[in-house]
Amino acid sequence: MTNFLFYRSLCDRENTGFRRLGLLAEAQYAAAVQDARTILVPVADQLVPALCPIEYATGYDAGRTRELTAQKNTFLLSLPPAYLQRQRKGTLPTEYAVLVENDHRDTDHLKKELTEHFPGAVACDFPDPRARGSAASLIAYSAALHRDPTPRAPAEANATILDATSLRADPHLAEQLWALYGERFDWLGKHHPISMEESQSTFNAAIFHRETQTLVTFEQGRLVCIGLFMSGLAACDWLSPEFRASLEEQAATANENLIYFYGLASSTKASATHAEKIMATFARTLWRAERPCRLIFEATNLSSRYIPRLVGKWVHGSGYGTIAPGTSVEALAQVDFWYLKATS
Repeated sequence: MTNFLFYRSLCDRENTGFRRLGLLAEAQYAAAVQDARTILVPVADQLVPALCPIEYATGYDAGRTRELTAQKNTFLLSLPPAYLQRQRKGTLPTEYAVLVENDHRDTDHLKKELTEHFPGAVACDFPDPRARGSAASLIAYSAALHRDPTPRAPAEANATILDATSLRADPHLAEQLWALYGERFDWLGKHHPISMEESQSTFNAAIFHRETQTLVTFEQGRLVCIGLFMSGLAACDWLSPEFRASLEEQAATANENLIYFYGLASSTKASATHAEKIMATFARTLWRAERPCRLIFEATNLSSRYIPRLVGKWVHGSGYGTIAPGTSVEALAQVDFWYLKATS
């Protein structure tokens, strides 16, 4: 017997990373359980998937992950490692790779423990030579943004602000947004198992959420840049419940507006000033608010080389706000991605 809600509760309870671990969608969970390749293990009175084929894992690029591991049979470690360690030791078939996702603080000891659990297996990284060889990861950042009481000569802040209601009333524009956003990040994931290209349904869930503001700019009537900002973390269901609750509590204590910066994408033909217009318009909305803002966003090991710096530059350059004095864009947490494979 296996139950999705039971499975999710134990994953959320034992996970130490800032992103939710394991199988996130009930339909994919059901399909994985029915797949003969999935390895089920007993937990309490349930059988739950410990290793499942990578195609059932939401958010991963299954094809690219197989290429990166050089193994057709690539599995996700779909339980917190502590549960796997309670099972008997075993060897991995030589044609298998097992993808592991965990909090950065756990990486070193998990590599040691899991290679001991699978005698003959080795731990392998997903290095990206463009990012000084750093291994695949996702990093959560925070920035405390304060309004400038006397705005300087601000950057152009004339992006159009759209909400879910206006986008639902204009399905053609919503399709244009998806066309621009949907395929702008493939290069970013070249050496990363996480898919940088969202599905249209995932994107629509973001832009049609009641707490989302979509900022856009046009050039000669053509959509060229889009930025998504969410008030609060209610729509961020990929973040772990504990991480979200902690951020919400901190923001409430500091009397800050909590905003998730979902992403920004520009047309290849757009100039850099369009991204600046998006961020300047965002900063202007903060300037009109009574409270400072706590901005949360994520970056990969590659994009972390420039995104945090640009966020600070854009906000300060807007003339309406600045990173809180004495602080900077801060890395809050990091999730690492690596894999096990058998030695030949």
